[in-house]
Amino acid sequence: MTLDIEGVWKEGKIVPLKKLELKEGALVHLRVMEKKPKASGSLMDLAGVWKDDDDTYTIFKKVYNERQNFKLRQCQPA
Repeated sequence: MTLDIEGVWKEGKIVPLKKLELKEGALVHLRVMEKKPKASGSLMDLAGVWKDDDDTYTIFKKVYNERQNFKLRQCQPA
């Protein structure tokens, strides 16, 4: 079986962003490639960082969704 997964380096360990369906003790082969952030500066590029922190992730999603719905109003001259 071959899987391409993404993870984060956290406290000296690689933590997968998705649950892996592997048996305990299964041997794996890893090829680590550092993923550079996109130059776009998208907030969604940081989404996985808070995966295990439900409160922060919920706040992040709310801010992101509000940002998507934000419409800039033009100021009227005084």
